[in-house]
Parts: sequence; structure tokens; C-alpha cells
Amino acid sequence: MKLIFAISIVALSFFGTACRRSVGEMILVPMPQEATFTGGYFETDSARFVERAGDGYVACRIDPSAPEIRPEGYRLKVTRRGIDLTALDSAGLFYGRQTLCLLATAQGIPCVEIIDNPCFGYRGIHLDVSRHFFPVETIFRLLDEMARYKQQISFPSGG
Repeated sequence: MKLIFAISIVALSFFGTACRRSVGEMILVPMPQEATFTGGYFETDSARFVERAGDGYVACRIDPSAPEIRPEGYRLKVTRRGIDLTALDSAGLFYGRQTLCLLATAQGIPCVEIIDNPCFGYRGIHLDVSRHFFPVETIFRLLDEMARYKQQISFPSGG
């Protein structure tokens, strides 16, 4: 049972490695549609999310009028002064925050401009729970990893 889970995680990491590209100093899985490394870092040990951008703050907002953003997409702009995350809906904000977490390094968060929209209607994995039984904690850990890599759906097989 643990062997099957380990194989699933390894397969997911191979998928991530196959989709991994780097832009400047960034390595993101999956790589966003547009990513530009502008140089420098937003120096912080933990990002704080507030309504308005200012020195050392992150602004998260939903803007239904943003023309380049589609549903579940986002625009992330990191400068030395702050972070601006704009999305069309709450799912886009979630995926933008996941990208922000993936960007964080010991030096801080690299200054980037990212526009990302999903390429497919869904992104997910198949989990065969009819042949292999997993503890609940294992399923939760798998769902956390799916969220980290912006996977939307788990396809459990039944019967």
C-alpha cells in the first residue's frame, strides 16, 4: 500500500520535472504562460496579505475587468516594494498564492511579473482506491500536494 503511494508520488514528480522550465532564476511547476524575471528580491521571511500594497505588503484583489486574465488565472507582480496579486475569481487568487509559495527562497521572493491562465479545463490525477487501500492521512497528504502543484481534481476509481 505504501509502495503504491510512493510510486504515485514519484510519477507525479516525474510529471512535474517534465513540465518544469526555468526563466531567469525561477523554477516553477507547472510553468506559467508568461513569466519575466525583473531582477532583485522582495526581502521577507513571511508574506503578509493585506488589502492595499505598500512597503513589505502583499495586495490580493479580484478584478473582473482584467482583460488578460481568464477564470482561475492570475497576474502576479513582485517588486522590491511589494507584491500585487490580481485574479478574476477566488480560485485564481488561490493559484497565485500557491505560485508565490513556490517562488519563496531563503533570499526572499524574486521580483517577477507572471500572467498565468489554465491551459486545460481540468488538471488532475487518478487514484485507484478500489484495488489499493490508503489511510486517510495519506489521501490528505496527496490532496495537499495536488493543491501545491495546482492540480484541481482527483479521480478515485470505485468498484
